[in-house]
Amino acid sequence: MRDIDKTRDMRTGGEFSLFCMALFFICGVAAGQVLAAGAPDSVSDELREYILEYGELNQKISWKSVLTTAVTYARYPLIAAPLGLIPGGIAFLCVFITIYGCLISFAAGSFANAWGEFGIVMGLASMGLRCLITLLCFFLLAPPVSDSPDLIKFIKFPGEIWRRRVILCVILLITGILMEITLIPHILRVLIAYYLSGSLTPPRL
Repeated sequence: MRDIDKTRDMRTGGEFSLFCMALFFICGVAAGQVLAAGAPDSVSDELREYILEYGELNQKISWKSVLTTAVTYARYPLIAAPLGLIPGGIAFLCVFITIYGCLISFAAGSFANAWGEFGIVMGLASMGLRCLITLLCFFLLAPPVSDSPDLIKFIKFPGEIWRRRVILCVILLITGILMEITLIPHILRVLIAYYLSGSLTPPRL
């Protein structure tokens, strides 16, 4: 009976932790939009030049690009689990997810400032899949934070559900990495070529 009560308490704590992180993530997104709106024009110019130069490169898949992409995808989900194993971990998780939400939102706003409506398409093509997978894995791996974290108890709880989450995250991360190094660059080059063909005109800054 005592074990059942502990399990119920951990699940309740996990739900509260996820709610707090979701709330702080929304606050980070809002802050990112405010920062993007007040960013100088040079930010949009630099972003436009970087993307156009990227479209002209004939990049080949290498072990370095695979490793870099893997680190980019896995670093945020891997941070989620250990932060919940320290006292007051929910505070660190909320701060981290707020910063992450702010960075994503700022980047999306910068794309919109650089290309207008077409920038939304560019942002989704370049960051959409990565953000979706990393955020999903982050929230799946964020543990039910407690006041007295225990690594052994955490590994055992919630048992089969936790193992399924880990397996799901591994599958999602591998899928995202493969698409990031194969499909996404081609999509970006098609969009950039469409932009450079004169079908779209850049917004006035």
